[in-house]
Parts: sequence; structure tokens; C-alpha cells
Amino acid sequence: MKQDGITLIELIIVVSIICILAVALGYQFNGWLVRYQVESQIKKMQADLMAARQRAMEKNVQYVVQLPALQGTGYTICEDSNGNNICDAPAETTNSPISLSLSKTGLQFPITWDVPGGAGGQIVMTQRGILKTAQGAGANLSDITNPSPVPGGFLYAWNIWLLNGTTGAAYGATATNTTNQVDYDCISLSTTRIDLGKYNGTSCVVK
Repeated sequence: MKQDGITLIELIIVVSIICILAVALGYQFNGWLVRYQVESQIKKMQADLMAARQRAMEKNVQYVVQLPALQGTGYTICEDSNGNNICDAPAETTNSPISLSLSKTGLQFPITWDVPGGAGGQIVMTQRGILKTAQGAGANLSDITNPSPVPGGFLYAWNIWLLNGTTGAAYGATATNTTNQVDYDCISLSTTRIDLGKYNGTSCVVK
């Protein structure tokens, strides 16, 4: 005669399967979350740079982007009406659209760059929307070299990219697991372009 119910062994098997699925899904979700956070941060930074360039053309005034020394967790974008590569007013710590200045600090993923500029990189948005670099306050502006084609995209002269906060390595160049597999983790700069890409260990390749 058949009896209703389940045995202890069947219950253990079911619980074990549920636990395995929970661990697997949790790992996948964590990887997805990190990828989303990396791409979200680099996309917001690109949006800030593009907004500054647009403001420079609309207001007919130069804007300066100040990057951290070597690497850091913040950046400043400011109006520079007298053209000396220095912010006109103290930066506001805000997420509002750029007016006079914008300062973002405490970013989740450190920023690094190969833009020249002494202790910190300086990118200048001219009134014509042209991107240039400056070695420091009052220094002459230098052109950013135009991009050169490479397999799968374009290679730009200057790059900004995000680092893994734990390992200190770039995400795109050290994609050894799903957590590091991001589509975008860097910004490529040329004279007239601010594009998203993936860092390959040497440069940011635009997709």
C-alpha cells in the first residue's frame, strides 16, 4: 500500500538542489551588479564631459576638467572664463547639471588616466567644443591627437579608465571572470570626440 508524504532523503536532496541554485544565482547576480556599477560610473562621467563641452559652446566660455593625480576617486569640471585653466569658483559637490562647476568625490571605482598635466590631468573644452590638454595653470594648450583606426575600433591618444578597487587593475584588461567582464570601462578622447570603450591593457578601444 502506497503512503503519501516524502522521505528524509528526498527532502535532503530537494534542499541541497535549492541551496546549489541559490549560490549559483547569487554569484551571477553579484557579477551582474558589479558590471552594472562599473558601466554606470563610466557612462555618468562621459555624460559630465559631454555636458561640459556643450556648455562651453553654449556659453562661449572655456571649461576645465581636472582629473586626480595618478589615480583617485573623484574629478572636477568647472567654468574658466579667463582662460587660465583654473576654476572660476569653488566646486559644488552636487549631481546637478553642470553650470559653473561640478565636483564628484568618493566614486566607487578609482579613476586613472594617461592625459598629460603634471600632478593631475587637465582637459580643456574650448568655446568651439575642441578638446585640448594643459600641463598646468596658465600653460599653453596642446592638441589631442586625432584617432587612428585599429582592429575592432579606433585608438585614441588619451584615455580615462576605471580600476578594480580590490586588485588595482583595469577591468577590461583583466577580465578573467564574469565579475570583470564589462562592455565599457573607459573613455577615449580625441580633438572632437568623447567615446566609451573597453580598455585592452594599453588603450581604450571604442566599440
